[in-house]
Amino acid sequence: MKSNKLMLIPALILILALLAGSAFATAGPDDTDTAGNFFSSADSLEQSGFERDLYWSGSQLSLTDCSAGSDAVLVGYSMNISGLKAGGSLRAAGYSISVIDSRISDNITVAGNTINIGKGTKAAAVLAAGNSITFSGEADYLFAAGGTAIISGTVNGDAKIIADKVILDKNAVITGHLDISSSEQPIIPAGVADYSFDASDCSGEEAPTESFGSIMLDRLYWIAAYALVALLLCLVASKSLDRSGAMLLERPVAMPVTGLISLCAVPVALIILCVTYIGLPVAGLTGGLFMLICLLAIPFAGASAARLVFPKMNKVLASVIGTAVLTLLRAVPYLGGLIVFACIVYSVGYFVLVCYENIKALKKQPEQTESVQAPDAE
Repeated sequence: MKSNKLMLIPALILILALLAGSAFATAGPDDTDTAGNFFSSADSLEQSGFERDLYWSGSQLSLTDCSAGSDAVLVGYSMNISGLKAGGSLRAAGYSISVIDSRISDNITVAGNTINIGKGTKAAAVLAAGNSITFSGEADYLFAAGGTAIISGTVNGDAKIIADKVILDKNAVITGHLDISSSEQPIIPAGVADYSFDASDCSGEEAPTESFGSIMLDRLYWIAAYALVALLLCLVASKSLDRSGAMLLERPVAMPVTGLISLCAVPVALIILCVTYIGLPVAGLTGGLFMLICLLAIPFAGASAARLVFPKMNKVLASVIGTAVLTLLRAVPYLGGLIVFACIVYSVGYFVLVCYENIKALKKQPEQTESVQAPDAE
């Protein structure tokens, strides 16, 4: 359950940023709408004050000594933010994000590869997900999830850190409770006394085990949830469940290869679309659709495979059984991860091939119309 929540954090942040960025469709770059919201894709902003929300999308952003009456929503590759004052929240998604000497009335919510919440930055809460996270600012609550988390700032309340490596500097101040989940022994100064450490993944240490009842409850929950999704798929996409199995038999190599290529290409395509003005709405729609396919991968693949393996069984019953089996196998260490990945490749590959076939069919329609109308012309 913990890993699922951790994966959900950057995904939700990215979708939120993409959907917010789609507002560019109703306003031009470097423009203010009638509600006072400002939209820009410039590398640097000359205007210093914005009445309401600030929306930005591009490749590189240098934002210095600006103020926004409400939220600042930023999507791009590299962002250096200094001296920002926001009456609402700061939400940003990109590869490299740095925020220093900024005052954010509400929350800072960021997702990326390298994240730096530097000195002089203050917010109600900081929620960060990334590969490398550095926090030396001040907040009332801190949540950090990623590869490496280095904390040297002040938290006037609780902090929760989920990372492979956790380092607390001697200058770090946490007045509330510190909750750490890490695969390595964290480095914690003597001044921090109120903390708990989950060493379940640490090598050489005995991992705390969940109770049998909680494990079974978790399994039953996901079986029931995915079974319900499988039932809905039987009602709204029964033909797709049958067609995907048939397509796998017809194209046993093309379908998984297409899925693998799409998994590599879609994130790159989303980044490229995000740094363009006209591509933002497409990026938001594509990102949301891609994540929906991934979330439905297990029930879709389970229902499709079961219908293929048990062709004489009731289709609804076979779909539920196949989904339940995959859900149980998903809990097996190592094997479970491979099964989830295979389900995603299967579902994405089918969806992309169907889209390709539909595009080909649309191209053939004008040719067929001309051939039918030709005798009448004579």
